[in-house]
Amino acid sequence: MKRIMALTAALSMLALFVLTSQATAQEDVAASVDPEYVSEAGEHTVTVSGTGWTPGAAIVDCPGWGGTAPAASDVDTAAVITNCPGVLSGGTTATSVSDGSFSQEVTVNVPDEGVVLLVFTQSPEAGAVVVVKVGEAMGDDMAPEGGAETGFGGTAGSDGNSVAVPLTAALVGATLLAGAALAVRRNA
Repeated sequence: MKRIMALTAALSMLALFVLTSQATAQEDVAASVDPEYVSEAGEHTVTVSGTGWTPGAAIVDCPGWGGTAPAASDVDTAAVITNCPGVLSGGTTATSVSDGSFSQEVTVNVPDEGVVLLVFTQSPEAGAVVVVKVGEAMGDDMAPEGGAETGFGGTAGSDGNSVAVPLTAALVGATLLAGAALAVRRNA
């Protein structure tokens, strides 16, 4: 019976590590902008930051998308060339990436409707968008639409794996341990 309990505990830990590492492996590049809101339209200097990037990352403003971040399915080469004229005219800002992270000041002309900034690398292909808006923020403690505070320093719904995968791993581990305890009890 002790062997069954030891084997079950080992399987529980293995399941926890495997499922948690899958969540880590699924992480993509991320980008953010500060400030996200500016008081009025015009030229502004903002700081674009990112994590998970390889060297060669660049930033370009995309006035063709206005102040609405495009859906991932809408971001292809043709859409980028159409909405981000700086890609072809050399209006991109190169960033210095260290350990996958960067922080770069960029001066952009923000129209009344706001502007999308595209952060991208060509090899390997990666991209993320951030939006600079005109007006006031709704509040720093507002969760994204459909999200809820997790209590673990994150927001459920902002990343499908942020809570679901570790929670699944914990439930699998608890189920395996409970099953082993029941088997030991029945055989004792």
